[in-house]
Amino acid sequence: MLKDVWIQGMPPKERGFIRRCYGGGLAKYSERLKRIALVGVDTKVLDCGCGYGQWSLALAKHNKLVYGIDIQEKRIQIAQRIGKELLVDNVLFQVASAEDLPFRDNIFDFVFCYSVIYMIDWKRALQEIFRVLRGGGDNIFM
Repeated sequence: MLKDVWIQGMPPKERGFIRRCYGGGLAKYSERLKRIALVGVDTKVLDCGCGYGQWSLALAKHNKLVYGIDIQEKRIQIAQRIGKELLVDNVLFQVASAEDLPFRDNIFDFVFCYSVIYMIDWKRALQEIFRVLRGGGDNIFM
């Protein structure tokens, strides 16, 4: 699934991380999402700090629409390429900061933020997450 041409020129540790993420497919991520009940029929989900998109693509299998944002353009480009390769058409990736989300208020049913919040201005990011989340923050998974 993962084409080495997509990760050429990246540092070895980064290439290894991407290979580990996608090496076994997305089933392991999908199973974890089922265990925490982050699946829905008509849900819109934000993957805040999506990195290379492995969680976003797994979320797309179980939810109506997924937005994956990350501050690093290279990560978004790789996530987009993998999404196209897997024929996933209900996930949208874009470069954006968790501290200044480019979405209107009350738009997402769930916000998923895995292993990111400690690397950013968490107070500002949480304000933004609560702003875009329907229900005032009941459905946040970190």
